[in-house]
Amino acid sequence: MASDTVFRLMADSKICSKCSENKPRSEYNKERGKERAYCKACHKKQTKDWVWRNREKRREYARRWAAENQDKIKGYHRTTYRDMPVAQKERKAAYSRKRHLERKYGITPQRWDEMFAAQGGLCAICKVPGRTGKHGKLAVDHCHVTGRVRGLLCTPCNISIGILGETPEQWQIVMNYLVGPSDAPPADQ
Repeated sequence: MASDTVFRLMADSKICSKCSENKPRSEYNKERGKERAYCKACHKKQTKDWVWRNREKRREYARRWAAENQDKIKGYHRTTYRDMPVAQKERKAAYSRKRHLERKYGITPQRWDEMFAAQGGLCAICKVPGRTGKHGKLAVDHCHVTGRVRGLLCTPCNISIGILGETPEQWQIVMNYLVGPSDAPPADQ
């Protein structure tokens, strides 16, 4: 029974030929279908050292290849944003917005538009018309703990929540300060 366990442990791990550490087989890359004799960490270090020692050789090779392969290089580099046609810029902006909303908040641009319409195009907190963010849109407010989207906010309201935090206690302290003590004399006198 114990020998089975030892054999299984030996089959699931291997000793690296460079650092001599016993590591799991998942720590080894394959080369031409066979597992390397040394681990990924040692391979990375060896490759980094070789690149450093041969940087001039690699640069010269890249220059020579580029000179001999101009036909392959021509048109390869992407157009800069400034040189893009307006329609392409609009498609790129729409795609970037879509990916941002989906990745960060888990909503679609259509859901954002529905929320915007439901709020009447106003900030969910201050309800002031025309207050938008730096990109001309209201910001998506969400809980940083659960990820739940709460609504769309103007930049000042969104920044306020970011500074004060999401705890009601902190907001109550601010409210108490703004109301002030009832026995304090007016500031005008």
